[in-house]
Amino acid sequence: QIGQLGNLEELGLSENKLVKLPEDICNLPNLKELSVGKNRLEEFPEGLSRLSNLETLFANQNRIAYLPEDIGKLRNLRELSVASNEFEDFPEEIFELTSLEKLYLGQWGGGEKFTVVPEEIGTLVRLRVLSLDSNAFRNIPDSIENLRHLRELYLDHNKLEALPDGIGCLRNLRELDVGANRLKRLPTCLDRLTRLKKINVEKNPQLVYPPQDVCKQGIKAIFCFLEEDR
Repeated sequence: QIGQLGNLEELGLSENKLVKLPEDICNLPNLKELSVGKNRLEEFPEGLSRLSNLETLFANQNRIAYLPEDIGKLRNLRELSVASNEFEDFPEEIFELTSLEKLYLGQWGGGEKFTVVPEEIGTLVRLRVLSLDSNAFRNIPDSIENLRHLRELYLDHNKLEALPDGIGCLRNLRELDVGANRLKRLPTCLDRLTRLKKINVEKNPQLVYPPQDVCKQGIKAIFCFLEEDR
């Protein structure tokens, strides 16, 4: 009967041990926020794309293995969390969500870890927050340089051996987390990120550039080192 609540704008169903969402959720034309995290969901209802006013979808920590093929019809979706689910591969349907501003795909709570970030990540040009932590990425595509509005980038707890030079194009970046990887060097272009307020490079035991003692002194010391070494 929930589908009769036609004026409903926010619906929270998190932490309820749900294995399936009622289909009539898709009959809520004014729904803007749907929170279904920490359940046992294996899929979204078929009519999800009818929620044309949906702006926020939290579905982290479930058992979801795929996204609806027509999820791109959610033209107003700005925030999506499908972290810690059971996707076999990077859910490329996400690239149809051209209004996305915040995307959370970390696997910190378990689930299959992604090994490749598709080049198409660079098409989500409105992103302000991108979380890809706790996966098994070895590199990040050059197309990330297209995300010029990005303010927060979380790449910690992966297997990254290098960062793309294009990261220096992210002039609006305020926070960068690349801790717990396999980085050997930081790109010299990082000192172009003049709005960066916080950077984490801890737990990169192979990092030699800048030296570990410089990194421990924080962002100002890192930037000074990179600038002087140009």
